[in-house]
Amino acid sequence: MPSLSILAFLLATTGTLSSPLQAREVVVTVGQQTVVAASTPSPAAFQWDSGAVADIPIHPSCNATQHTYIRNGLNEAIALAAQARDHLLRWGPNSPYKVKYFGNASTAEPIGWYTRIVSADRGNMTFRCDDPDRQCTTH
Repeated sequence: MPSLSILAFLLATTGTLSSPLQAREVVVTVGQQTVVAASTPSPAAFQWDSGAVADIPIHPSCNATQHTYIRNGLNEAIALAAQARDHLLRWGPNSPYKVKYFGNASTAEPIGWYTRIVSADRGNMTFRCDDPDRQCTTH
């Protein structure tokens, strides 16, 4: 009979020893040291295009219809210049249009001008509908 009680004891204690819910025998204390750095303001990101004007200004001398026509025409010209630039970037000197319009010259110059039309700062440009310097009436 003693062997039976030892077997029962072993079976009973085996389940409790392997159980994940058993009590810890060793208590581990973890200390954390916090280091606080002096607060320095992070530098602001550099805004290389700060103050740039994306749309060409249209002078208030233009009425609503003129303003709409000018804006639509400028947007179409920008889209056309972007298409021409992208075509030259894709086909390069092998484009028949490049040879037709620019000959055997490098594609760098027309690509640069098309890029300027598409994405230059337009703050120094203004479309007017009046003739303040009489250039329209004299020509």
